[in-house]
Amino acid sequence: MTFKKGDRVKHKVYGFTGKVDKVENDYFELEGVIDCTFDDKYYDSSYFEKIEVPKVPIWFHEAYKFTRSYSVSEAKAKEDMLYYISRCGYGHHFHVDNAVFEDGKDRDEHTEYVNEYKIDLIRAILEGYEVEQEPLYEVVLFKNGDGRRMLVRFSESHYTVKWDVEYFGQWQQKLTKDEIEEASELHGVDYMKIAKRVGRGVAE
Repeated sequence: MTFKKGDRVKHKVYGFTGKVDKVENDYFELEGVIDCTFDDKYYDSSYFEKIEVPKVPIWFHEAYKFTRSYSVSEAKAKEDMLYYISRCGYGHHFHVDNAVFEDGKDRDEHTEYVNEYKIDLIRAILEGYEVEQEPLYEVVLFKNGDGRRMLVRFSESHYTVKWDVEYFGQWQQKLTKDEIEEASELHGVDYMKIAKRVGRGVAE
């Protein structure tokens, strides 16, 4: 089997696991693993199998990244995240220490999600995970021949309306739900009413 960069794999005989880094045909390196025994540092993919890992929402991934940034080690970050997950629902919302989470709807939705998928999220922290790709939308205000007048994002908290500029590169016309809601609040217009889903973003 040929793997791609980022795949989680497990050795069929010895059981050790890792994340695929560099790939060359049927051979690959494992991320962070230095093999001092052999001159050839690449593993033969025929001795490995792919591990299907859980998928997590982007907000959970961001919470884990934040926890790692404050932890003295990867092991301590994992321990902290397992604590945040396990305490959720027992008088606690899902909350990461030292982080400021929005009150209200998002906090309640995050707590509900963690309570429902606790086992999967614990597996994700212990075994690794993939990040769900966030849906993207376009907001077309009107069309004129072959052109479209669209809501676009130029920089942080800076939204405006431009002709279709997808191929120019400096404007972002495929927007997330959060970005559209931010623009709606800034402009006093409910853009989500006319937003059309066009695909998914690229997750880390």
